[in-house]
Parts: sequence; C-alpha cells; structure tokens
Amino acid sequence: MQSYLSKLSCSLRLSIKYETHFGQHLCVVGSIKQLGMWKEYVYDLAWTPGHVWVSKQPIVTDDDMFQYKYVLMKDGKVEKWERGINRIADLKVLAKSRWNCRQRQNQPMMNSALNTIGDECMQLELED
Repeated sequence: MQSYLSKLSCSLRLSIKYETHFGQHLCVVGSIKQLGMWKEYVYDLAWTPGHVWVSKQPIVTDDDMFQYKYVLMKDGKVEKWERGINRIADLKVLAKSRWNCRQRQNQPMMNSALNTIGDECMQLELED
C-alpha cells in the first residue's frame, strides 16, 4: 500500500463542529510544517452555519501520518488547547479504506476518502 500512496499527491481537509463565541475562532496546530510544527498557529479554520469549522485550504503533505490538535483562539492569542491525546491523521489508512471500497464494489476509484469520528470529518483527496 505504501508504494501506491507514495505515487499520489495527498491533500486533506478537516472540519469539526464546535460552538464558539463572538471573536473566537479555531485553528489546527500539529507535527508538520503546514500546521506550524506545534509552535505556530498558521492553519486557521473558517466558520460555517451550524457551528461547523472547515479548512480554508487543503493540507498538502508528503507525510503518511501526522499528529494535530484543535486550538481555540481569540484576538490572535491562544484561549484553549484541545485536551487529551493528540489526534492522528493516518493518510495510509484513509487511502487504504478508499482502495478497499473500490475493490469491494468493483468500480472506478473515487478521488477522495472520507472519515468521520464524532463531530470531526477528514476528507483525503488523491491524485495520480
């Protein structure tokens, strides 16, 4: 599976339902450069109706896996980090689930895989 994934360009979009107050927003920080290497808050999410926060742009990475957390911000400052263990984006697992769906249905491969856990949704887009 790794050889298949390594031939593709991967981009990931995140969304999560979280109710904020006026002036607050969510961002994602994580273990890859695109998410600030745990030090910078560079990946802001956009609010949509229903209090669903979504990626403004996809996370494009060559890494097969990375860790991340959601952070509540206000006026450019951290109000609160998500508690608990780090979330893990395992792109090989997402790509494999997409591949398995294709094999079971014997249909052309779709160009994205979707994973929903609780109020969070991850969409992986792959291009040959």
